[in-house]
Amino acid sequence: MQSVNHKQKFGLGLISLWILLTSGCANTPSAEQQLALRLDKLEQRVERLDQQQQQLIKMAPQLQHLIDIEQDLRIITTELAKLDDDLSTNPIATQQPQAAIVQIPAAPMPVPAAPSANSGPYTLQLISTQKQPLTRSHWQSVAAANLPELAGLSPKFERVVLKQGTFFRLKIGAFDSRQASQTCDALKRANFDCVVVPR
Repeated sequence: MQSVNHKQKFGLGLISLWILLTSGCANTPSAEQQLALRLDKLEQRVERLDQQQQQLIKMAPQLQHLIDIEQDLRIITTELAKLDDDLSTNPIATQQPQAAIVQIPAAPMPVPAAPSANSGPYTLQLISTQKQPLTRSHWQSVAAANLPELAGLSPKFERVVLKQGTFFRLKIGAFDSRQASQTCDALKRANFDCVVVPR
């Protein structure tokens, strides 16, 4: 569009020059030379403007590509912010290997059978929450289910300090790999969450 305007102006300049030359206003050679110089400068300016316009036309797809990349980056940034929020509300996914663990003495809970002789490198984590009372009420619900696999097991309550805050965890037992899987499966069948973790 700019190219057409410049060409129109250039054409008007040529017509004005022709009128001046034919009307006798420019009857001296120096005036003609001055007009010729001005006309030459106008031609050069029109050429430069045409070149700039062509460069802008060539750059348009690249500029659109950059705009698309910027939009993609905004979407990714939004998704990362959501993921960060999700991770901060899901304490199991955000466990830190060097978290400070403080043992909280557990209130004795009645268990249906004699103590088990289980011992091994794994334990079962039943809940991890930022609300301490939930760990105790959760254990009461689990104990009330009277699962034979939990016979003789006592709860272990932990307080863990992470970057996202302080979490309270309920763990039970000391199992080998097979026992841990079997007990966790039994809990899941009874609609309780369970994760096998190292002791």
